[in-house]
Amino acid sequence: MHYLKPSKTEARLGSLVVRSAFIVSLALAILAAPFPVAAQPPSKEFRVGHLFGGGRTPDGLPPGPLREGLRELGYVEGRNVTYESRFAEGKMDRLPSLAAELVRVKVDVIA
Repeated sequence: MHYLKPSKTEARLGSLVVRSAFIVSLALAILAAPFPVAAQPPSKEFRVGHLFGGGRTPDGLPPGPLREGLRELGYVEGRNVTYESRFAEGKMDRLPSLAAELVRVKVDVIA
């Protein structure tokens, strides 16, 4: 059997096709790789401090939208987040001392 040797142009074209096929395959493999849906919050239990200018709420917890927003991000009360609430009972001059108290008990954030 006798095979014809490809010309230099045909050889370059062949290597270009192989290279292009490799790049397309690599791109498809990257796109097909599973992506995480949402980042998992760390296993540490976070303490969220909350200041109220008014009186104590019936359940003593921060507003529902704050808790719901954190829950949507994966923070569940009793598992990885706890709330420390302080109430000024309408006396706004108490807010600085209540904030200082939250700092002393070492909350991670004050909302």
